[in-house]
Amino acid sequence: MLNGTQFEEPNHMQKKLTLKTLLFAALAMVTFQGCQEVNASERVRSWMSDMLTPRPPAAEVVADGFSVSGQLRNMPNRLVVLQEVKKGGWFFLDSARTDAEGNFTLDGNTKEDVFCALQWDSSSYVLLALNNKSNVQLEITGFNPYISYSLSGTEIQQSTDLKEFVELSAGFDFKLQSIQQQASRLGGGQDDYAKASMLQQQFYEILEMRSKAFREFMLRKPKSLVPYMVFTYYMNQEYEFADLEAAYKAVSAFNPASKYTTELAAIYNAEKIARCRQSGS
Repeated sequence: MLNGTQFEEPNHMQKKLTLKTLLFAALAMVTFQGCQEVNASERVRSWMSDMLTPRPPAAEVVADGFSVSGQLRNMPNRLVVLQEVKKGGWFFLDSARTDAEGNFTLDGNTKEDVFCALQWDSSSYVLLALNNKSNVQLEITGFNPYISYSLSGTEIQQSTDLKEFVELSAGFDFKLQSIQQQASRLGGGQDDYAKASMLQQQFYEILEMRSKAFREFMLRKPKSLVPYMVFTYYMNQEYEFADLEAAYKAVSAFNPASKYTTELAAIYNAEKIARCRQSGS
């Protein structure tokens, strides 16, 4: 159950409305439409701010650097912005405009692996994981929600894993959005209440399947930073201890000194202490 929500109302009309409303509310909470710390209006403001007054780089820099290049098909003279994805927002790294063929090149440097978003309008972007040896080539087509892209280059395994996960998550998003569309067409009759009850059941079944799929994905990546992204931005605080443990172990195995490891370690250790106290009480 999502947040222990109860469905107890005095008549079938209120039941139908409650189920329908909760379907929308729950869907809004669990469907990932960009990193959950940055809503659509904030992304637009960030996008405009970065075009006009880019913020200083968020990543700690070193002498060498990464390169991100490629083509936005059929998008000449398009502004492309590379930003580091952090819980407090997205932070400018570099920007460029595509040429007449849609080609672009961006570069920068960082002391450790970081998660980034390559963005070409207020809601269209791809997620990457970059380090100071990354040389990434991209072929990108379309705008959100119809984006397709390919990756090649060196030091791209983390970005490839990230792409795999985003595609996995999108499959569940599609199913949840389908339920939302069906619920939006319901009226106020008894038959509609029965349909709403069925949609509610389907909704929670999909959530359970999604949680299981996310956990299995993290377990398949025992030495990777990507489980940090899965746990932090996609699980929406609805997780089991096994999810946190899988993410922490994978990230710490990849780089025990990473800032992502440090962040997960604090959560992991706090939960372990809480669990020990509960078992001892």
